[in-house]
Amino acid sequence: MSLLLAVDGGNSKTEAVVFTEAGRVVAELRGEGSGGGPEHVCSVLASLLDESLRSGIAGAALALAGVDFPDDEEAFTAAVSALLPAARVVVENDAAALLDLREHPDASVVAVVVSGAGLNAVARGPMGLATVPAIGWPSGDFGGGDEVARRAIAAAYRSADGRGPSTALERVVLDVTGAPDHRSLARLIRRDLLPGEVFASLSSVVARCAEEGDPVAAQLIAEAADEAVGLLCTVVAEAAGRRRGEVIDGRVEVEVAGGMFRDEGFRSRVESAVVSQGWIVEHAHGRPVTGAVRLACREHLADPREAEELAERVLGALDSARTERTATE
Repeated sequence: MSLLLAVDGGNSKTEAVVFTEAGRVVAELRGEGSGGGPEHVCSVLASLLDESLRSGIAGAALALAGVDFPDDEEAFTAAVSALLPAARVVVENDAAALLDLREHPDASVVAVVVSGAGLNAVARGPMGLATVPAIGWPSGDFGGGDEVARRAIAAAYRSADGRGPSTALERVVLDVTGAPDHRSLARLIRRDLLPGEVFASLSSVVARCAEEGDPVAAQLIAEAADEAVGLLCTVVAEAAGRRRGEVIDGRVEVEVAGGMFRDEGFRSRVESAVVSQGWIVEHAHGRPVTGAVRLACREHLADPREAEELAERVLGALDSARTERTATE
């Protein structure tokens, strides 16, 4: 029996679904984050998939963090193909997979902007898929929760020693990290002793301070939101074959996703900017692995209708299993 594999591999977690050509879900698996390169992805997959599953996989679609350039795709594909020698393997960026969370039959351009720990945006339109490396300062971007956290720490330190404006972040950052003072916090960070989950929580702290009226925190949130909009406008224009600022022909639908959108101030600023362009805002729903399931089905079946029907059967089975688990908890 030939099996198909769909994987969503992000920096914080990895989800994998193994299913048959008839749409029966054989395994639904979850493991640690698979960011960090091809070798780490294969290590995580090997821990999730036993030998009997690996040997039966005929097709695999992986939506992975860190696939930012063509040679990244080649390296990941080669590594996973070595782990799954019987499988035809296709790899894409995990943000691109979010374009397949649902169908967009009326859209000329479909885009997604993801602001979680990092920031990314992709779009699909008449010119094909438009992406940016989205690897931080080397590609010109600074958005995402991690960057907000870094800037909050900097603002807190500058408030404490007088180099910058006074901000509530000065005290709150110490409360969250447990550091007695900002010099001690700097030492913890330099020695890589600040737990990742503590660092990750700082963006929500900034959002709370912004809601409470702290101008420094509000500025950080506003800058992160504006950066998300800027990146989104870049990929939409490229996918449509237009220059930035030119009117896009047809309907543009934008999915928004990621933890930063849980903050009302961030979300409203991004959505207002998108709506001002005449574009439609939609909130990404469903698990990220949904896009990988659809990609696996498209790659395995030549007929687009048959591929979508298979994907819907698999996704329906996953939803039913999740409902049953919830009912028994």
